[in-house]
Amino acid sequence: MRLILVVMFLSLPAYGKLDVRQSTQNYPVYADVLSELLVAVDSASPVKRGTRVEHGYTHHQIGWEFWFNSRARQCQVNKLTTRVEIEYTLPKLDSYSEAVKKLWSRWYPHLAEYQRKQGVMIIAAAERLDKQLEALPQLGNCRILEQQAQRISEQVQNELALALEQLQQQTEFGRSENAWLVDHLN
Repeated sequence: MRLILVVMFLSLPAYGKLDVRQSTQNYPVYADVLSELLVAVDSASPVKRGTRVEHGYTHHQIGWEFWFNSRARQCQVNKLTTRVEIEYTLPKLDSYSEAVKKLWSRWYPHLAEYQRKQGVMIIAAAERLDKQLEALPQLGNCRILEQQAQRISEQVQNELALALEQLQQQTEFGRSENAWLVDHLN
């Protein structure tokens, strides 16, 4: 009886939890005069797109791999791993000025929250991908199963890219979320 239960257990698909890894890369900003803060952040920021400087950035990578079992002319996913890596790039203030620190404390949480909002969208997309890959049916050809998985992945990633782009457009790259330092200086 035990042997039958072990064999039955081994033949069931094994899916792990979504593997989410998040980290923050800080770049130092030195400013002790309010009038120099914006220039200091702009100069220190490693995030530049053309002529535009951004004070925060969310980089992500979503990947997956699965192992399948092919027997009796059927191919079935029996193990799936979906990973998402998110790296936030944000400034970190080094200042002796209480006025600079006070302004920073009003602005910085908005910038960080805007980046985290993108992270939440990325994790949600990875969860959708994971669920769709788990739902792949048994097929007679493992190569076709793998191609279907790749199409699903591309579709989810394209939808995510569009959603992130829409967020940026709708919020003017975070401006409507109070994530622009210049708006706190006035």
